[in-house]
Amino acid sequence: MVPGGAERATPRPLGGAVDRLRGLLPRAVGILADELDGGGDRVQVALAILRLAGLDRTRADAKLDTLLIGPTDPDAIIDAEVLRRRADPVADFLSGGGVSDYERESVLADWTEG
Repeated sequence: MVPGGAERATPRPLGGAVDRLRGLLPRAVGILADELDGGGDRVQVALAILRLAGLDRTRADAKLDTLLIGPTDPDAIIDAEVLRRRADPVADFLSGGGVSDYERESVLADWTEG
């Protein structure tokens, strides 16, 4: 939700692919749980689950006290909103995903209008 109640429609370049992937998550988690409970690769599955959850602590920013909270630095919050608004996240990722001052100012202007 955008502060001030001004919602923006975000283009969906991947169509329903993201929604379909999200829909598969419960089944995938169930398969992981079954394998963890009685499969032959229990250790590998457990490690994979920990990595997916971000609990393997291999990233420099992986701290258990702030896991999955999101950015708290004001600049990082603005940059995250800029990235959320971009039309094509795949192209953005491939191009390096830098955020311009113009994009930051646009987000701030939208937030202060409301």
